[in-house]
Amino acid sequence: MKKSVVFVILTFFSLSFNSQAKTGISDIKAYAKAEVTIEQLRKQKEVNWKEIAAQYEITAKIVKDIDSKHGTNYDKEILEALKKCEANENPKVNQQIIGKGLQHVTVLAIQDELKNINKSKLASQNIAAFFEGIRPTFQRRDKDFFEDKKNLENIADQALKTLLNNEAKNQMTSRMELENILFRTYALSVLFEVIEIESIRESNLPECDVKRMEAQIFYRIIQPQIKKKSPSADEAISKMLSGSYATMNAKFLEENLSYGRQNIKN
Repeated sequence: MKKSVVFVILTFFSLSFNSQAKTGISDIKAYAKAEVTIEQLRKQKEVNWKEIAAQYEITAKIVKDIDSKHGTNYDKEILEALKKCEANENPKVNQQIIGKGLQHVTVLAIQDELKNINKSKLASQNIAAFFEGIRPTFQRRDKDFFEDKKNLENIADQALKTLLNNEAKNQMTSRMELENILFRTYALSVLFEVIEIESIRESNLPECDVKRMEAQIFYRIIQPQIKKKSPSADEAISKMLSGSYATMNAKFLEENLSYGRQNIKN
């Protein structure tokens, strides 16, 4: 085989390998920024779906990586949702798949990095960078449940600070605190949507459809923890979220969500 042909082949494999290189901190920061930008864009009065699709492209590599690692299907789900939104096919519901789906991807990415916290010096930086993509949800839940006192956000920031400072003696505690606050925040997010459904189910069924989709994807984020501790609680929550709006009960939901933690509000 001629040297020139060997060189071309080696160059091809080198480029292929580099295209599959590990995600770096700059990629994660771009991903988080795009995630927040998508949230801002989809809340505008006149939504530019092409711009949202362009922002999604920035996130796509990480989404595909998470799909591959965890058996999720968010790249396909989000692309299908984008097509439906562009076609004006129930966009208020379908856009929740985009926004909340990316949040699930972000939490899975953070959980992956937490597992590597003792093996990689970059893990804590990656976690902090990913967190910026979901910080707005912590801020919204603080406003909804804690009079905007930043209870959730401050706990997360303190845990992130300790991880970034590489305080070895406190890393395990901080890891547990971050995992715990992720669970609390998304459990409260499920609860918030069901509270909203209870308040509008007699007057606004289309909006209930939006709230249901939000609740269902938020629940995906914490479902493994609930299911591990109480399969019966998981079954009860899953049935409620897919059932009639008339039977949705925030108090019952909160009791079952607490199987994943002693009390999601404290």
